[in-house]
Amino acid sequence: MFNFGGPGGGGIDALGALAGGYATPRTRYDLVGFDPRGVGRSIPVRCLTDQEKDAGATVDASPDTPQEEDALVREARNDVQKCRTRSGRYPPHVSTANTARDMDVMRRALGDAKLHYFGISYGTWLGANYAHQYPGKVGRLVLDAATDPSVTPREGTLQQVKGFQKAFDNFAAEMARQSGGEGTVATVNQRAGELLRGTCASART
Repeated sequence: MFNFGGPGGGGIDALGALAGGYATPRTRYDLVGFDPRGVGRSIPVRCLTDQEKDAGATVDASPDTPQEEDALVREARNDVQKCRTRSGRYPPHVSTANTARDMDVMRRALGDAKLHYFGISYGTWLGANYAHQYPGKVGRLVLDAATDPSVTPREGTLQQVKGFQKAFDNFAAEMARQSGGEGTVATVNQRAGELLRGTCASART
């Protein structure tokens, strides 16, 4: 059984698109993908219209002032209220713990004594949750790009940002190395910043 991450990512279409990369496991296992609660072909949580999503994208997600922080919090609260209004009583039941319980229902429906699972990114969190709830039902468990379930979402985001920075620093060093002495890590960073700011400015006009 697969979960490719998210949270909020569907597994049915994803497995159909990526199954070719799992040729070896396919010789020994049936590959099963599923759309978790609130996602895809499951009952989806309905929150925002396309227009509301576009409007929300204009709110600064990395506030630098109290005013920007207030605007972000206000937008988040409005989004939550719209989810409650448009999805009724369903959202409180959409959780990692409940999705793990659904996985055990699928295990039993498939007639398997143990759940063999492959989780990526958020899927590792889901797999760890399943193992915590059903330790006696865990078969082979692969957790790729593992997240730490003991940290808060904020802490996890900060850790992820550090990882992104490390990856970009390695990229910048390689670009500088291949420049034949024409560039440095600092100039790569500067140029990347200019390109990013230019792209953001164009998107606003």
